Amino acid sequence: MLKLLRPVAALPGFLVLALLLGVATNAKAGDIGFGKVAVLTNGGGTCVCLEQNSTVIGGVGIAPNGNMYNAGLITGDLYLDTAGTYFNDGGTIGGSLLQNAATDNLLKGWDSAASSLSAADAALPATITSVTSINMTGGSMTITGGPGVNVIDLPGTGHSGLIMTGGVLTLSAPSGGSFVVNDFGEFMLSGGAKIVLGGGLGPADVVFNVTEGGPSIEDSSMSGILLALNSQIVIGGDGSYVTGEVIGGGGGNVKNPEIDISGKTTVSTVPEPSSLVLLGTMIGLTGLCRRKNRP
Repeated sequence: MLKLLRPVAALPGFLVLALLLGVATNAKAGDIGFGKVAVLTNGGGTCVCLEQNSTVIGGVGIAPNGNMYNAGLITGDLYLDTAGTYFNDGGTIGGSLLQNAATDNLLKGWDSAASSLSAADAALPATITSVTSINMTGGSMTITGGPGVNVIDLPGTGHSGLIMTGGVLTLSAPSGGSFVVNDFGEFMLSGGAKIVLGGGLGPADVVFNVTEGGPSIEDSSMSGILLALNSQIVIGGDGSYVTGEVIGGGGGNVKNPEIDISGKTTVSTVPEPSSLVLLGTMIGLTGLCRRKNRP
């Protein structure tokens, strides 16, 4: 589970309640649906568009008044607010379509936790001050942190932030460590770029908190929680793969509030072995479906 996002000097222990700027930051991965959903919208009116040949290993959560367009495969459950609409364009849901009052409350909780987490993370002071921009065109870069919460701030001045055209970025910390990457600029992965985790880190231990530009991932892969509130997120290309969770959407602040997943793209939580068996079966079924016109 995601360690509590707190400054390194905060109280020790796995479960610590920290207060930062009046916001409780005891957010764990489960609070934002990790383990249940691989894709989660934040804010009203957001559409998740899962195109043909794209797969979500896990579930999808749609915040209030949002919609789901499905021409691909969701191996888990679809959590849809009662005010939302499901457009099925030859897509498959391996689990259940959950749309009731209990689901509404669950989605509101995840939505609120995501907003609190983003605000609290953005206010954390940087603990690794030697890195203020990541702009790679190939090659490799390793950032090693300690056993606490390691915070990197990318100010985003000009064409900066986290921009990779190829190359491998490795974040590493011992067991018990975690990373918060506050990206106040752009987040763009292309050309086979990879963000991988080392040491004792897992996808639930790393948050990429993107507060400005809408993230774009094309023909690339990453591990961690991509948290981009009030932003459009585009993931596509041939073979893009996100292991962790993708959280984003509108809230009325973007022109096209959607999370668009296209191409031979996979967004995955860490699957149980049984999920891998289900995935193989479902991919065989969805291969029989043809793409229809999008609404």
